[in-house]
Amino acid sequence: MVAYPQVDGSIRLDTIDNTTTYLSSSSVAISGNASVLDLFITSNRGSILRYTRTTAAGTWQGPQTIISDASINGPGAPLAAIQIPGTGDTAVFLNNDHGDIIAFSGPPAASSSLSSAVIWTEPRQPLAINTQSYVTAVTNTSHPGQVTVFGVQRSNNLIAMTWNAATGNVTATTIFPPGNGSVDNFGILYTTVSRGATYAFVIGSPSEGIVVGSIDGAGNARAPVQISAPGDMYTDEILPGFAPNAPDELPYLFAIDDAGKLSKHWLDETDTWQRVVVLDKV
Repeated sequence: MVAYPQVDGSIRLDTIDNTTTYLSSSSVAISGNASVLDLFITSNRGSILRYTRTTAAGTWQGPQTIISDASINGPGAPLAAIQIPGTGDTAVFLNNDHGDIIAFSGPPAASSSLSSAVIWTEPRQPLAINTQSYVTAVTNTSHPGQVTVFGVQRSNNLIAMTWNAATGNVTATTIFPPGNGSVDNFGILYTTVSRGATYAFVIGSPSEGIVVGSIDGAGNARAPVQISAPGDMYTDEILPGFAPNAPDELPYLFAIDDAGKLSKHWLDETDTWQRVVVLDKV
């Protein structure tokens, strides 16, 4: 089922498929706009299926098997999907059981399958992505034609892979280098772009607090910063309460800790992270 907030404040609910059974661990990713949407989901047999909606008022079609690869790490294989800037194509990213990132791309809601996989490995150092790591993808208008994908390595370092869609080149940047902390192995929780910089919010280890790593507009990694209050624990693999910002706004994040406390975290005009408790218990 998918929910759409409407202009009048109501919520529209669509049942996409009531005949296919999925596990609760199945990963879902969505890409598109108000009219054309692609929804991707991992099946119980390790395939990636696609459902499509080609008009704003249209019905959902599918499922359609677009990726079938023996190395896909089961129904829980993390997925990310995003439209490639300047091409109109959709890209789907996942990590396989070898610790590599696999990228598929093709026209949205149009072809029977996406293009053949490109396995991303950084030549100077194997990626060694943790098979339980979330994978997220983001585009930055400051760098047209590029997609940045985040994953967590087996060493618990946060790594960003930037793909140039025009040349096919991939460069990898370690966001949490040795000595600057590490990430819990289930990985990234949320990514956003603000004023030319890209931010990734994660659960840091061993404090189990929220840590933000970032890449500035020039492509340089900034040292990670813990933004949650000391003692606040975030150990759930799915952290509720995110709120995206517009690209010209400063980044912010809503999060609920293990005790049920809802907090807002935001970057102010002095480049300092602030936080406030919104509700003591939700």
